[in-house]
Amino acid sequence: MRILRRALRRWLGVPDAQDIQAIVHMEIDADEVWRAPKEGRTFADQRQSLSRSRRTAQAFGRREDTRA
Repeated sequence: MRILRRALRRWLGVPDAQDIQAIVHMEIDADEVWRAPKEGRTFADQRQSLSRSRRTAQAFGRREDTRA
């Protein structure tokens, strides 16, 4: 029964728990910008680091480009 359930979910495009978790993790870094900077780092440094991380994740397909 589990195989049939998975096949139907995949066919209908319903995300499973792992897919939902991946979606959430891809977008969760947006709120990181509003947190206080880490000790010894400025907001500009932190923004550049997050930008690099975002571009890398997009290049490897772990995050979609929502800024375009």
